[in-house]
Amino acid sequence: MRRLVPQSLPAWILLIVVAGLIAAQTATLIIASHGVASSGRSFDLFRLGERTVALSKALNSATPDARPALLNDLATPPLTLSMSRQPAITSAIPADDELAELEDILVAKLGRIGVADVRIREADTAAAKTAEPHASVAEDGQGDVEEQLSEAASDLGRSGRFTVSVQFKDGEWLNFVSPVTPDPPVLTSRNIPLYLGAAAAIILLSLWTIRQLTQPYAAFERAVKAIGDDLNRPPLPETGSREVKAAVRAINWMQGKVRDYVSEREHLAAALAHDLRTPVTRLRLRFELLKQKTETRALIADLAEIEAIIQSVVDFANHELHKEADERFEMVSLVETLCDEFPDVRMEHAGAPARIVCTGRPVALKRCLANLIDNAVKYGKSAKVSVVQGAGGVDVVIEDEGEGIPADEIEGVFQPFHRLDRSRNRETGGIGLGLAIARGIARAHHGDISMSQRPEGGMKVVLSLPSAHPGEVESLRRKGSAPNQYLGANPDRQSLQLWRDLL
Repeated sequence: MRRLVPQSLPAWILLIVVAGLIAAQTATLIIASHGVASSGRSFDLFRLGERTVALSKALNSATPDARPALLNDLATPPLTLSMSRQPAITSAIPADDELAELEDILVAKLGRIGVADVRIREADTAAAKTAEPHASVAEDGQGDVEEQLSEAASDLGRSGRFTVSVQFKDGEWLNFVSPVTPDPPVLTSRNIPLYLGAAAAIILLSLWTIRQLTQPYAAFERAVKAIGDDLNRPPLPETGSREVKAAVRAINWMQGKVRDYVSEREHLAAALAHDLRTPVTRLRLRFELLKQKTETRALIADLAEIEAIIQSVVDFANHELHKEADERFEMVSLVETLCDEFPDVRMEHAGAPARIVCTGRPVALKRCLANLIDNAVKYGKSAKVSVVQGAGGVDVVIEDEGEGIPADEIEGVFQPFHRLDRSRNRETGGIGLGLAIARGIARAHHGDISMSQRPEGGMKVVLSLPSAHPGEVESLRRKGSAPNQYLGANPDRQSLQLWRDLL
């Protein structure tokens, strides 16, 4: 049942518009049908009264011998006339108040020419069909007017009948039967296309209007997601209706407040870390001047640990504030350069493409990969790295042979200062910022980092990034950028060879 309920705002608006359209059309048809029936009834009674008066005057003034011939001249189907000593309507009690009032009006009008009584009855459609089973049928080859006349005659043949009996002063009764004008159908083959066309036009106009109304919401969604990816993006332009402008101003205000809050937090952390460096450096110098005792070496090691923590905090605080520009770089060479820096890491080349061009910040991504590889070596003893190119981007896969991480704690390791080792021993647990920085860099590049357990043991970490457009490879080749810009200050021979092949 829930599947039948609209799940989006445009669908709800369209459903309301269509339901309102159907209700309005139905109400219009019902009102029109009642109006046509009411006006048709009034016209029928008026015409019946006028016909009764005219026939009564013509036959009352004629002699008894001339009346048969006059009846034949006046009778035209479906109007039938007859004269007799008995009325066709035996009961003098009117069928309803409407016909009784018409009888009184006619008696008052015709009483001056000697009419003594007028009786009117109405037969239903079934009785009319029994009385006249043969109705006119339209034939092939008729013109429009002739076809309409044939249809009208056919409708009159199937409609009800008024039976009227008028008593003259000589005792003779004029009996005649007159057809009831049938109510025209509200929906016909001619106006149904008009109704459907009007409904289709309204629905299409509603769809266009709904799209115009809901388009800003889609833009808001994209803007909020873009703010999540890049907090320093330019604010949204304040255009559109008054409500849209108010929403845009609220989003821009929110972005500014969040950016100020994050900036204050990052600058505070950076300032504290910077201010701590000076006394730490003085302590290190003083310890160095002391005699080399075991306690002195331990204190120097503690200071080194403090400096490493300070540097990690500074790096974490500054990784979003770094203004490195986006560039095109070769991913395989970048990964190989990093692998050469770790003795316990090997690069898997089987099935890997020779070169993959990506767009991003090479220094930040190199730092991201270095954190991931260092984490794999530290806790998995050794690691292997491979680069896989897919339809939507490139994956850098890092697999280690360590003890692994429980499945329910995998997501937590990406939180700042989260450590699986509760002892706070930096030799075994670090300070818990490396993976947080790595994921932040990956998501800033519209990518992500995922982690899972390997069936044979150890962990598998996948850095997913969007690859550059194929046309950018040729642009990079024409640009002729220096390899050191992408491969580091001291690239290895194999990386240089790959770079020459690319260019």
